[in-house]
Amino acid sequence: MKKAFWVAIILILTIIMGGHAMGENMTDRLFYPEYWYQQGVSEYLLKHYDQALYLLDIALEQNPDLADAWYWRGFTLIALGDQEEADKSISNAKALNPLIDDPYHRRLGPLADITVNTVPVSRAQDDEEDLPQKIETNIDLSKQPDPTGPDMIITSIDPIVREGSAQLEIRATVENQGYRPTQNFFLTFYLSEDNQVNKNDTPIGYYLIPDMKTGSTKSITGYFPMETMTPGSYYLGAIADQGNEIMEVSESNNIRVSPSMITIPDVRDPSYVVSLNPVPRSVEKSVADSRFSTEQPDPIITRISSPSNVIKGGTLPVNVTVKNQGQADSGPFRISLYLSPDALITESDQVLGYGDIPNLGAGMITEGSAQAKIPEDMEAGSYYIGIFVDSEKAIKELNEVNNIQFSEQKVNVTPQLPPAKETVNLLPDLITRNLSSDLSGNHGGIINVTTSVMNSGGGDASRFIVDLYLSKDTTLSPEDILLGMGEILDLPAGMESEGKASALIPQNITAGTYYFGIMADAEDMVNESNESNNIGFAEIPVIIK
Repeated sequence: MKKAFWVAIILILTIIMGGHAMGENMTDRLFYPEYWYQQGVSEYLLKHYDQALYLLDIALEQNPDLADAWYWRGFTLIALGDQEEADKSISNAKALNPLIDDPYHRRLGPLADITVNTVPVSRAQDDEEDLPQKIETNIDLSKQPDPTGPDMIITSIDPIVREGSAQLEIRATVENQGYRPTQNFFLTFYLSEDNQVNKNDTPIGYYLIPDMKTGSTKSITGYFPMETMTPGSYYLGAIADQGNEIMEVSESNNIRVSPSMITIPDVRDPSYVVSLNPVPRSVEKSVADSRFSTEQPDPIITRISSPSNVIKGGTLPVNVTVKNQGQADSGPFRISLYLSPDALITESDQVLGYGDIPNLGAGMITEGSAQAKIPEDMEAGSYYIGIFVDSEKAIKELNEVNNIQFSEQKVNVTPQLPPAKETVNLLPDLITRNLSSDLSGNHGGIINVTTSVMNSGGGDASRFIVDLYLSKDTTLSPEDILLGMGEILDLPAGMESEGKASALIPQNITAGTYYFGIMADAEDMVNESNESNNIGFAEIPVIIK
C-alpha cells in the first residue's frame, strides 16, 4: 500500500461507540433550533422548498415556541401549494407573537397605538408674521414604508473566477445609509443572462449579515462551489434583504449587478484540473476594510472523500480538507464525523468520532486522514459522511450556518465482505509517465506542468485522484509541497490520460532547484495489482528564483 503525505496536520480520529459518554454529549449539542431555523430560511430563499420545510420542522420539534419558524413554515407551505396547512402555521406564529406580520407595531411597540386628541383653546389673533413658519427637514417622507428606518445598499460587487479553482469568489460591500440599525438580513447572490437581476434569476448562495449600525459598512468575501452552477456566461447580481423582512427608507436600491459578465467553467469536466491552493487563501483587505476593528475566523469543510463500500465492524478511511475562509486565526476547535442516511445531522445519526485542530490561520488550508471504525451493530444501508466543524462551538465565527458539510456520494455499509476477485490479472495498475514542466519560475508565479497517467493493468480503473507535488529530490516525503490535485473519472485498461495544469508557486518557498512529482490514486480509491508504482517525478528539474 502507498503512504499518504500531507502538507498540514494530520487529523487524529478518536472512535466513539454507541454507549460511550462522549458520544452522548456530542448528540446533546445538536439541540440547536435556531440553527435549523436559519438553515430552513436559507433553503427557502434558494427555492428549495421541500428541504426548507424539513429543516423548519426540525427547528419546531426542538422548540415549538419559535414563532419565526412557524411564520416561515407558513410561507414555505404556500410555495408548496398547501394553503390550509400554511394558514395553520401562520396562525400559530401570530398566537406566539401577535406582531410578527406587523413590522410597524413590532418596531414601535406601545407608541404605535398612541391617539392624539385635539383640545380647542382660545387665543388672541396673531399677526401673520407671528405665526409658526415652515421648518425644513432632511427626512424624505416620500420614502416608504419607514422614512426613519435603516437603508441597506450594495456599494460594490466583484465576482472572481480563478484558474484552477472550483469555487466562485465573490467580494461585496454593503452599507447602511439609513437612520437606524438593521436586524440580521441575507445578502443573496444570483446568476443572470442579462444585467437586469431580479428574484426570478438563478440563486447560487447567500451570506448572513448581522446587525449593521447606522453609517457602518461591511466588506465580505464568500466562496461558492461552481459544480452546482450551469456553465456559461452570466452577470452576477446581489439583492440585500430579498425577502423584504426589514422596513427601510427605500426598497428600490437593494440590488447591485457586476459591471461585466463572467464565465462559469465546467469544473465537472475531467479535463478541468482543480488546484487545492491556486491562490493565497487569506482574504485581502481593501482601504475601506481598515475602518473595522472586528475580524473573525470562518472554518469550513471544502472536501470529503472515502471508499464507496465498507463492512460492518470494518474501518472506513476518510480524507478531509478544512479551510479557514475568515479574516482571523481560529484557535483550537473540534470537527466531528457522522454517518447519516440523509444530508442532515440529527440526534439519531451515528457519530463515529472527532478530531481536534489546535489552530488554523486566516486563509489557510489543512488536510487530514482518519480511520473510522464502523460499529458492529450498525444497520446495513447507504449513508452520507457528515462533517461538523466546531461541533463544540468553541469559537465565534463570521458565519455560523456553514459548519456542516456532507460527502457527495454515499457509503454502502454491508453485513459481510464482498466476494474476493479470483483473478489478479483483471485488476488495474496505474503508473505515471512523461511528467514535464517549464524550466524556471518565480515566487508567486505560475509554472506550466504536463502530466500523464496510464492504466497498464488488465482491469478498468474507476474514479481516482492525482496529487501534484514540488520536491527538492525525486523521493516523496512529508517535507514536500502539495500544490494541488486533479480528478480522473475513469481510465480503461491499456488507456492513457494526459493533462496540463498551471501550478502556483508559493510566495514563501526557498529559492533553489526542485522536481515536480505526481501521485496517482493519492487517496487509495482504486484496488490495483501493484500499489508501489504510483509515484513519478520529472526528469528535468525546475529552478525557482
